[in-house]
Amino acid sequence: MTAHYVNEDNQKIADSEVVEGNVGDAYTCMARAIPNYKLKEVVGKEKGKITETAQIVRYVYEPVKEEKKTTGKVTIKYVDEQGKQVAADKILTGKINTAFQAEIKAVPGYIATHISSSMGIFQTEDQIIKVVYKAVKPTENSNVIVKFLDKQGKEIAVPVILTGKLGAEYKAQPKELKGYRVTGIPKNQTGIFTKDTQSVIYQYEKESKKDNEKDPKKPDPDKHESNGNGQSGKKPIKRTDISTNTTGDAKQPAKKPGKQDSSHLLPSTGDSTWDLFLFIGLVVMGTGLITWKKKIRDEKGE
Repeated sequence: MTAHYVNEDNQKIADSEVVEGNVGDAYTCMARAIPNYKLKEVVGKEKGKITETAQIVRYVYEPVKEEKKTTGKVTIKYVDEQGKQVAADKILTGKINTAFQAEIKAVPGYIATHISSSMGIFQTEDQIIKVVYKAVKPTENSNVIVKFLDKQGKEIAVPVILTGKLGAEYKAQPKELKGYRVTGIPKNQTGIFTKDTQSVIYQYEKESKKDNEKDPKKPDPDKHESNGNGQSGKKPIKRTDISTNTTGDAKQPAKKPGKQDSSHLLPSTGDSTWDLFLFIGLVVMGTGLITWKKKIRDEKGE
């Protein structure tokens, strides 16, 4: 007796099975589990006795139509630092491509220190999220989860978990993420730890190329082009000579007639001692001459 396994077109989809024995012996054959096929019908007797004539049993299969998966599954595991379970798993289900949010459970004697992902999208493949806890002394503690999301609500960085005693103050901080910038500061960036787990959400947007590149047409005020002589392209600053009250390119005021700038009568630094004595002598002689003329004028006037 021979058992054949075929599809609807009578094509072989698995090896045939041959049952041998003496005429009159009983036989039994069975259908097989064949991947991607299901049994449609059996042609022939599955049980009977072997006879002198050839006996055939035909198992006819039809292909299994793959059903499109429409829901996804996420399992949240709550474990300690050694991987030991500290609370029952939580299973989330939802339509493919819809969002989900993981829950951090309050576990007596433990405080959450890390979560692999607090948000995500249901996918065709099952997902696992782990929340890691640390054993603590029995005190009243609480958590604040700091999340970093883009404009579409997608998580772009691993959340930060803040831990503190009830009533204590907390302060969250945004992360510096390459290619992104924070669009606003949440109102609850600072606050007080409460019995309920709180969330602080920082929203980011992608930086444009214009933000990262300077306009080549606009000169950088901190950089100066060279004029070829090793000098800056900036206009030279006019420096005032305090001793003469003049500038390098300004017109000097006209001097009043009869008055002479005494600064030009003084000897220059580096002149010889003889020139200094000569100058002093001339000053004394000039003073004496002026005094003598005044005396004669006064005598004539008497």
